[in-house]
Amino acid sequence: MPPTRKLSAMRGPRSTEGATLVVVVLLTMLLLAALLAASSQLTLSSRRTVADQRAALQAQYVAESGVALAQSRLRDVQTILTKGNLVIPYGTTATTIRSYAEKYCGNSNWVGNSDKQTCTAQISSADDQFEVFAQFVSDAAYSRLPAAERPTDLAAKRAFWKNQLGPLQQLQANGATINYRLVPTRVERLNNSSYRFYLQLDNLSVKGDRAAATRVLKASRTKLSGWWIDISLPSYLDNVLFTNHHRSLAAQNSSTATPDVYFTNQTFDGPVHTNEYYLFTSGATASFAGRLSSAGCTNLPKVGQPSSGSCSQRPGVYVGSTSGLKTASANATTEEQKNNSILQQLMAGASPNLADVTRDDGSQVKDVTFTADYRPMPNNANSQRAAAQGFTPPTSVTTDPEEVARYTSGRGLYFGDEVLGITLTAGDANGNPPTSVSGDPKKWTPAPTYQYIQVLKGYILNIPQYDYYRADANGKLEEKDALGNWKVVPDPESPSKPRPFNGTIFAEKTIHNLSGPARSGNQAVRPALAPFSQITVASESGDVEISGDLTLSDESCTKDLNACTDNGIEPPKNVLGVFTQKGNVVITGDAPNNVNIQAVLMSSEGQVTVDNYDDRRRGPRGAVNLVGGLVENWYGPFGTFSGSTSLSGYGRNFLYDRRFQNPGFTPPFFPVSPTWVKKDGSDEGLSLENFVVQQGTRADLP
Repeated sequence: MPPTRKLSAMRGPRSTEGATLVVVVLLTMLLLAALLAASSQLTLSSRRTVADQRAALQAQYVAESGVALAQSRLRDVQTILTKGNLVIPYGTTATTIRSYAEKYCGNSNWVGNSDKQTCTAQISSADDQFEVFAQFVSDAAYSRLPAAERPTDLAAKRAFWKNQLGPLQQLQANGATINYRLVPTRVERLNNSSYRFYLQLDNLSVKGDRAAATRVLKASRTKLSGWWIDISLPSYLDNVLFTNHHRSLAAQNSSTATPDVYFTNQTFDGPVHTNEYYLFTSGATASFAGRLSSAGCTNLPKVGQPSSGSCSQRPGVYVGSTSGLKTASANATTEEQKNNSILQQLMAGASPNLADVTRDDGSQVKDVTFTADYRPMPNNANSQRAAAQGFTPPTSVTTDPEEVARYTSGRGLYFGDEVLGITLTAGDANGNPPTSVSGDPKKWTPAPTYQYIQVLKGYILNIPQYDYYRADANGKLEEKDALGNWKVVPDPESPSKPRPFNGTIFAEKTIHNLSGPARSGNQAVRPALAPFSQITVASESGDVEISGDLTLSDESCTKDLNACTDNGIEPPKNVLGVFTQKGNVVITGDAPNNVNIQAVLMSSEGQVTVDNYDDRRRGPRGAVNLVGGLVENWYGPFGTFSGSTSLSGYGRNFLYDRRFQNPGFTPPFFPVSPTWVKKDGSDEGLSLENFVVQQGTRADLP
């Protein structure tokens, strides 16, 4: 029936609508479920990522805190090993220090030349390998450690340092695993009177753990990483002027160490040191081209040193008058604070031109210290006597085999009484002096090949009687016989093979008329020393009288030594030292006007002065043109003045011989201080904490 078919055709689509809707709903639900599941998964993943990041960050913090703990431990070791914590007993010998150096290295293999040698350190099995620290670090230095870690006796100190240097240090702290190792590296020795002990951080790694996260940090050294301590018997030659008492001999009975020598408008071409105090006039404009230092000793005897070997020190300076010592303020506790406090008071009353020194951070400060180490004067001339005789020195000087060999392998000229005159000249094989001089610094040519020494031994019928000696660059010492022939000087201690001349000329009593060649008609000053000559003229109990010019064939560079070397100018080798233990170094009335002296002059118990310095009848004599240095117990007068006008005697025109900046450069067997001086790596800006931290891996862990 047509109507029925029509109805059926119209209802077909409607019959599927419900099913389609159900499918759509189901698909939608499935989609929503998938989206919900994905969203949940993302949320869980995000939560896990945040947790991991938090754990990783916490592990990084843990590792960084471990680095900070390692730095603290390294800082403890470095602070314990600072110069202020080292106590070197008076009377400690160079032989003892050398034995400690060889223990430190674990061997006695010194490499280098006679001036500078190095031994490379290696860990040994010896309990006392680090005896230098066990013996010389004060008990108070360990107080920065926890009480349970402080060593209390020598055995415990040896064990402490044996544990600190060499073994891997492993610490656990709050999730951090810290690994580091400090090692000894080497010892440097200069002339058996200076020893420098080096150590450094070998490695440092830290692992930080938090939850499942791990971070590793490692350290890399920089050029300022490391540390050293230096123990040395210092030369006095690092100063253009060194005084034990900064007073004249006339003020020797003063019991207050008050100076009577004023700084006014003088110029000092180099460092200046005193063991007592300085006195500046009000408004003084004195100029210093190097460090100005004073020890502030209050109890120095007239000669020698206090029985303890050290002095009582009260840092300060006098300004304007001697009525009141300017000392550090009460709240100044460190050396730097004390120096700054005293310097401020000095600059408030005077206007000295002080040298600058650049710190590690690039800032500049004044190169002045009022808290310097006390450096006592020598006690005797035993070293110079033994060297001149070629004998084994007294045990108080040294028992070190190499050092003993230095004394006995050569010989000098020894005189058991006074010497009436010594004339030093430089020339060729026939005695002809060089004829021309040029360059800056000056050099004489033709270069002399012999050092001549003329000794006035007496008079017969008013005719002077001389002994003539000469030495070549190899040290062959000859004497002219009665026929005028040169013969090798006999050597009773080594008759088959005479020992070389070692440059020492020693007399038990006064040495009169020490000079170089007499001035020629045009007043030219010819050299006293040959280019290779290194000479020390010394006396035990008498004066050394200088009656003429004393100059070098190759003059010293008085500019910055590095600048001279950079310009291709090698520092000359010739050098002259003049020393008396108990007498004075005196420039006599026979010396010419504007006398030229290229040497270091030293009196251990007396002064360096000018004979009849206050003779106004003779009037002014020009200046003492000194290139070298001056070391004296008392500040000796050279002349008298009215303001800046010379009335009598000499003025002072001093230039520092900058070769003495090198601690290994001295006249032969010249005195050194009998008391050890300490330094540490802070002088070069070093620190065990100077390292760079960076991310590492597990492969960087031990």
